[in-house]
Amino acid sequence: MRNATLLAALGGALALAPAATAQCDSSDPVQAGFEEVDIREINQIPQDNVDQLNSLVDAGTITIADIQSLLTNDLEGAVVQFDAVVLSDPILSGIRSAVDGIPGGIHFFVRDLAAADGDVAGRGIQVVDNRGDGAVQSLRVGSTITVCARVQPFTATGGKSMQVGGDGGVYSITQTGQLDPTAADNAALFAPVTVTTDDVHDIYMGQSILDFDQYSDFNGQYVRFEQAEVTAVGDVTTTRPNLLFSSEPTATEPTEVNFYDTSVCFRNDRGEDYFPPDRAPACIQDDFVPPPAGIFNIQGFLTFQGDDGGFDYSAPGTANFVVNPFDPTTDFEVTQAPPTVSVTGPASIPGPADDVDVSAQIVATEGTIASAQVNYRYIVDGDDVETGSATLTNTDGDTYEGAIPAATFGDATGAFVAYSVTATDTEGGTTTTDEQSYLVFDGPITDIATIQRTFDGGAGASPLLTGDAAEFDLDATVQAVFLDGSNYRATIQDDTGRFSGIWLFLGGDDQGLEAGDQITITEATVAENFDLTQLEDLTFEETGTGTPFAPVTLSSEDLRDDYEAYEGVYVRLENAAVVATNADDPSGPFGEFSVTTSTAAEAVRVDDLADGDDGVNFEGDDPGSVYMAGDVLEFVQGPLYYSFSNYKLTPASMDDLGAVMETAVEGRPGEGAARIEAVYPNPAAGTARVAFALDVAGDARVELFDVTGRSVATLVDGPTAAGAHTVDVELGGLAAGVYVVRFVTEGGFDTARLSVVR
Repeated sequence: MRNATLLAALGGALALAPAATAQCDSSDPVQAGFEEVDIREINQIPQDNVDQLNSLVDAGTITIADIQSLLTNDLEGAVVQFDAVVLSDPILSGIRSAVDGIPGGIHFFVRDLAAADGDVAGRGIQVVDNRGDGAVQSLRVGSTITVCARVQPFTATGGKSMQVGGDGGVYSITQTGQLDPTAADNAALFAPVTVTTDDVHDIYMGQSILDFDQYSDFNGQYVRFEQAEVTAVGDVTTTRPNLLFSSEPTATEPTEVNFYDTSVCFRNDRGEDYFPPDRAPACIQDDFVPPPAGIFNIQGFLTFQGDDGGFDYSAPGTANFVVNPFDPTTDFEVTQAPPTVSVTGPASIPGPADDVDVSAQIVATEGTIASAQVNYRYIVDGDDVETGSATLTNTDGDTYEGAIPAATFGDATGAFVAYSVTATDTEGGTTTTDEQSYLVFDGPITDIATIQRTFDGGAGASPLLTGDAAEFDLDATVQAVFLDGSNYRATIQDDTGRFSGIWLFLGGDDQGLEAGDQITITEATVAENFDLTQLEDLTFEETGTGTPFAPVTLSSEDLRDDYEAYEGVYVRLENAAVVATNADDPSGPFGEFSVTTSTAAEAVRVDDLADGDDGVNFEGDDPGSVYMAGDVLEFVQGPLYYSFSNYKLTPASMDDLGAVMETAVEGRPGEGAARIEAVYPNPAAGTARVAFALDVAGDARVELFDVTGRSVATLVDGPTAAGAHTVDVELGGLAAGVYVVRFVTEGGFDTARLSVVR
């Protein structure tokens, strides 16, 4: 057998275990027909699939569903047998909950014994043993094994990592010997492949994405990133802190990778009771705290988990590799640790004559702190008008304090101050924090731009966010009112330009507001609701009624480039093509679809936020009950909202969804299936006629739906002869609007639009 040949070739570096008989059992109905493979065959993605993925990237239309469907091969679902060496200690597996010291699933990584020749590309894979007996915990790094398991890729969180095992997928794992990982003869089997983040990721829409040309070589691969730099750190107070890093952090669009805590050594929620008696590893005695800044070497195993660590750095979301380090003594080494700095700015909005106190906690990782200063710049209308720096003085322990002086150029009301802190240690390490900002402001708030505009015009919270009631003297026009569940929301504008709109949270009481009402706000609290700026606890007076501001017409490309500026503004997209009827595919649908006025890469979401009789509520929260990808709507409009990491247009009523001007034809039946030949007259008021045809007799159903997906009339339902047919539909009881005629047979379907007028 191949197993015996390879082990013999490895010679004295191997201590053989008792004779092994572990292999797939061909007499077992489940294992019958198993294939003896090289791990590379499990990871290999056909070139046609890779080409399709790259084409979707080039077209700007790739989705997670596309990736999951194309990262596959003929071995997916097959039972396989292979010979491998263990590269990660199974006792360190910490993903699954444990009962009596035995995790419900043990994850470890192996490399094919064929990699002894030095060719390791594609020969690493994750084994997931969910048998619950803990037997593989007796294996250690260097154990040679024969595995019989099913190829069952992990897909639960939107990733697609080729792996073996999983639920019910491991049939036998038997140790055949033990290699010495430190022996020179075994170096090729145990050495990680040195890579950069650019080697494993490409850039797509300004963010990281899997390099599909490299997926087969790198999935499950043991890799090493050298001199990687921290680009972001997750919440270190949680039991599962996270870290994002890049090999090219200063690039305009850096590729990045986050790590994943498969190992107990890199998570802080596993105590001694998680392990068999006396088997708890020493690494759990101290919490893992990722460095807030600095340069490090990290090595571990690459998987496509469908996880971005919460950093939102990949597109489509979570289409990225993660690295799974296992042993902190070998897999994580900080090589340069500059000072750590956290900054506290002003607790309230300063006035134009105020000096602003700045406090920083500065800790030297190496040596001591040699100097610290705050750097500042006053910004008026986007231009720097005054810059400078001020020394921070060590006042107590790690606390350094100083002040940004008041402006010297006159009344600074409305100016922004952007500031950062630079700290240098005696070893030459320097840290400069990201810029923070505050608004210099005095007096009541008189315009929405003061609340919404950020110091650099980009995404961010309101500069006025304090959590306390603020004084207003703001006149605005109500643009829309929404019943969102049991709460009322509204949007107001005081102009039609950038930063001229904002959302109001009105609570459960109907304030009686309608679009066009004029209001004056005298007091409110500026708040962030999951990164949506809104006004709460309002004191206002209705001062009149009138006409709302006209929607701001933009292209989807321009809107995407300037989302933050139009938050809360009534925006209109004309000639909007439906890109997807389920914007959250493969999850959902959640009532959201996407449209574009240019390319699919510039698509904008549309959300059925409004409840109630006049709201936009699709049947089953599925816009696919009304639209098809490729349909072109005359327009889509509504205030711009933000939730769940996405900006979206929110039509306030059906009047905000224009008629379908062009109907998608892709995927529709051709000759010999089901066809709607005509709907006439169209528009219609009293009676309309539907002409349809089918070439093969059979059951047919012709049904009329309103634009929310509710069936309002069944026109045909039952056996129908082949040929041309017509059926009349009475429209007298229907409200004016757009309706959908749907014709369904066993051989296909077709749809058409019908406009009802009064």
